[in-house]
Amino acid sequence: MPALTVRSGQWPAERIAAAILVSAPALWLTWRAATDDVGGRAFVEAIRHTGKWAIYILLATLAVTPARRIFATGRLIIMRRTFGLAAFAYALWHAWLYVAAFGYDAAFIVRDIVNQLYLTVGALALAILTVLALTSSDRAIAALGSVRWNRLHSLIYAAGVLAVLHYLLRSPLNVSQPMLMGGYLAWLLGYRALRVITGEAGPWQLLGLSVAIAALTTLAEVSWYALRTDIDPRRIAMGYLTFDGQVMAGWWILGAGLLVTLAGWRWGMRPRTPAGTTLSA
Repeated sequence: MPALTVRSGQWPAERIAAAILVSAPALWLTWRAATDDVGGRAFVEAIRHTGKWAIYILLATLAVTPARRIFATGRLIIMRRTFGLAAFAYALWHAWLYVAAFGYDAAFIVRDIVNQLYLTVGALALAILTVLALTSSDRAIAALGSVRWNRLHSLIYAAGVLAVLHYLLRSPLNVSQPMLMGGYLAWLLGYRALRVITGEAGPWQLLGLSVAIAALTTLAEVSWYALRTDIDPRRIAMGYLTFDGQVMAGWWILGAGLLVTLAGWRWGMRPRTPAGTTLSA
């Protein structure tokens, strides 16, 4: 099982944990289907469930590199391939359920993908994930060379953007969840940009990044409702100020960013005192 093993043939605990985590949503959906808990719209519920989890796990894949640096836990890298393959598996499952829902009518499905922008975007995301999954093995790395392989697999950023855009276009009247996923993706990409521009991403940089991305997420959500729906954008803006009802996406992004910054400072980025020395008052 190449998704679980490494070259030594052993099964690292991190990769086993990753396999358990990514299997849980599939097992939960299977259990709900077996117990008839999904109601009369089983296909619709399954399509929704697999699509969301494809994005969640894709974001988890992109979060591995920032997490291992922020928390100084290098072995997290072992989980990345399992997460990436699982994101592809859920996306493929999502697409298969869509095809099955329309009776495998190839002509209709092709027309639908061409005519519906959100389906076109989703198909592009799946195509990228397919290429990445097919080249995820050590053999592919050896064949392509590390430089070309890394260039190819940088397409995962495009896949993430397309997947979130697919979700957003599919849910134009209630974009809270897509905006939340878009905010998390922006934070992960922003972290990488910080590393490239400044060469580091310490607590203050992470704090600034979190505030900036939270503000951009808020602006994006309010602007979406103003431009794409009949909903008064002032209602959305007031939702951020009054906390009346659900917590808005921007607040979730800010809270998560602050939590990561604090945890990283506490366990990963905080300067260490050399053994045998003390800090003066």
